[in-house]
Amino acid sequence: MVFVVTMTWSVDKGPEVAKRAAQQSKKAPPKGVKTVAEYVLLGQCKMIAIVDVPDEKTILTIHAPMMDIAECDWAPAMTPENLLKSLGISSVSFP
Repeated sequence: MVFVVTMTWSVDKGPEVAKRAAQQSKKAPPKGVKTVAEYVLLGQCKMIAIVDVPDEKTILTIHAPMMDIAECDWAPAMTPENLLKSLGISSVSFP
């Protein structure tokens, strides 16, 4: 399952977020987790990640260490092609 994950924190929590993120990056990810992309938005206290995980429970496990200092949100994602396919629509194509 592919998820888009966002994490937002207040300016005063920035140093603690950076410290915990560094600690977490040293650990091996849970089994089956693949990070597709990660971005920190410059000028904002926000990180966006795209991850491929086995299930929703894994997302919670990944973000549990940060949830007391940052607002974490995640949503399942799919390509437009896969969405149309799941709806039984095959006549539309994307570039």
